[in-house]
Amino acid sequence: DIARSLEEQGVRVLVVINGHGGNFILEPAVERLNRDLISLKVLLAPESLALLPGQDRLFATADREVHAGEVETSVMLYLRPDLVRPPRPDGPVAVGREFLDYVTIDRLNPEGVWGCPAQADPRKGERALAARVEAIVAYVVGAVHWLAQGGHGDLE
Repeated sequence: DIARSLEEQGVRVLVVINGHGGNFILEPAVERLNRDLISLKVLLAPESLALLPGQDRLFATADREVHAGEVETSVMLYLRPDLVRPPRPDGPVAVGREFLDYVTIDRLNPEGVWGCPAQADPRKGERALAARVEAIVAYVVGAVHWLAQGGHGDLE
């Protein structure tokens, strides 16, 4: 409904930024919108932009976290520290990430943590968020340019 309304108002590009991992339904939804809408292109910022190259030096535990770990907690400590509940215990989970397809995070860890939030720091969160914003802007500019040059409509 929102995309159709934006198209009716003359908006040419809608960018969907997924701020939370695991929203797998977004890809087929974006594909369908792009198939059904005539003058509006819907772009989905890739989830791969959530953790950028080099951030492994900033976040020691990024490769071991899925939810409420060092990265997400650092960003929240930067943006809204009032929403972060102390203490922040680390939450190791003994199964693979695919188990989130079968059960909710609270079944895997009652605290809802899959990572190491105790290592979170708001300065890391600020740097990570700035890098992600920069990467998303570059992606969107590149995608719009490619679409415009590729004969898929004048989107610039």
